[in-house]
Amino acid sequence: AVEAYGEFLCMFEENYPETLKRLFVVKAPKLFPVAYNLIKPFLSEDTRKKIMVLGANWKEVLLKHISPDQVPVEYGGTMTDPDGNPKCKSKINYGGDIPKKYYVRDQVKQQYEHSVQISRGSSHQVEYEILFPGCVLRWQFMSDGADVGFGIFLKTKMGERQRAGEMTEVLPNQRYNSHLVPEDGTLTCSDPGICYANEVGEAFRSLVPAAVVWLSYGVASSYVLADAIDKGKKAGEVPSPEAGRSARVTVAVVDTFVWQALASVAIPGFTINRVCAASLYVLGTATRWPLAVRKWGTTALGLLTIPVIIHPIDRSVDFLLDSSLRKLYPSVRKPSSS
Repeated sequence: AVEAYGEFLCMFEENYPETLKRLFVVKAPKLFPVAYNLIKPFLSEDTRKKIMVLGANWKEVLLKHISPDQVPVEYGGTMTDPDGNPKCKSKINYGGDIPKKYYVRDQVKQQYEHSVQISRGSSHQVEYEILFPGCVLRWQFMSDGADVGFGIFLKTKMGERQRAGEMTEVLPNQRYNSHLVPEDGTLTCSDPGICYANEVGEAFRSLVPAAVVWLSYGVASSYVLADAIDKGKKAGEVPSPEAGRSARVTVAVVDTFVWQALASVAIPGFTINRVCAASLYVLGTATRWPLAVRKWGTTALGLLTIPVIIHPIDRSVDFLLDSSLRKLYPSVRKPSSS
């Protein structure tokens, strides 16, 4: 994702170099330098010069670049709304709660003619006969409470029910957040007289309920927090001048928390998730094993992957932090991430 965003940013700069006149960063959070250092290599020198991170005197700096009558009183200028509001809410959208009239879920439920209840781990098939080439197959659906898997398959045997692994895949089965946004799409069918089946599966993961998966992330996150607190406590117990103790404790807590969050939770979780998803897809297309066997095989492969990825991830996270976050505190001894 970072590489894709970097390529997009580079292409945008090359094709639209003067889109950005100047960017002011006001009241930046403490972690902003970390995020900025990550994207800085993808920015040209001209673009970097246009970005200004302002300090406590940000109101004065803004007025040096923008006419006071174009800046709201709230931000140090003289502009107000017709009713005297210093925030100029008629011109600036400050966000807030989304009005209920824009809610989608409850409005679209009644627009569907058919509904079906699918148990976790099971599937539902709907068959359609394609009478002539060029027919357009269209689908519209939404789910209640969780995302669903959806795919389109070409039957290889007429007159009998087939599993997804026994049919030819036309549209790859993938997850859709149809519990948040209704899903719709079309497919132009090239072969007449053949039934296509839409398979919707409710399984969130291969074997366990979604709650178990999120519980494991909760346990891992608790360990990350506990380890960060422990490292900070140990850093505070090291004899040193009182003036440098608070800085050392802060560095130990922040460095440990960020390192553990990336190396122990986020990156391993994402990697195993993708390995399992890819293996389940490959087993579904390359074999005719029963679904239960494919799920157990996917789980076993995920478990075997864990010891292989530990050290590469640890080294990668160390390199990432050494290149970004740890440059912010070079005078303090780098905490141990182990």
